[in-house]
Amino acid sequence: MIYFINYSAAGTKAEDARIQRNLSKRLLEFAVRHETGLNSADFTMCFGEHGKPYLKDSGIHFNITNCKGLICCAVEKTEVGIDAETRRVLNPRIFRACTEAEQRHISASSNPDFTFLKLWTLKESYMKYTGMGLAFGTLNAEFTYNDGKPVYVGKTEMPIYVSQSILELGGEPYIVSLCSGEEITPDFHEVKESEL
Repeated sequence: MIYFINYSAAGTKAEDARIQRNLSKRLLEFAVRHETGLNSADFTMCFGEHGKPYLKDSGIHFNITNCKGLICCAVEKTEVGIDAETRRVLNPRIFRACTEAEQRHISASSNPDFTFLKLWTLKESYMKYTGMGLAFGTLNAEFTYNDGKPVYVGKTEMPIYVSQSILELGGEPYIVSLCSGEEITPDFHEVKESEL
């Protein structure tokens, strides 16, 4: 299940980051309570070898992402990684985070910035899924598309299932990518701030 909040972004980056931290914590508590019936006092937050948080002895896995205007929390019974981005103009130097094949895919696109962000969210969600984050290396997390569906083509010893969705919220497209250890059909549940 992917729980999400569409919020009004604040003026400065620092203000927005503060709002995101606060809402992320509250969204996680809501999601865990909804999925397990546990309150935040009932679980212990721990951190894996590379810093990925997990809930000790809960039987569930989670991952959180945020971008301007959106916070998502994926909660599953299998390891999971999630990332989200919204449309924006990028510095072309950032395309170096992609493999040559991915760069060709971006260059062939009618909207290179949006295409990059689609690939980036896949890379981020995979690196978060592994628990290594950026230490995994963006060039090691390689993706392509087959009939419009994302496919992981990098090396892995972990089972991987990938999905990508576009959420239209307030006229703005948000790319949400999910990587998991089992095949999951993304099920989105919008949460209002007043529910937290």
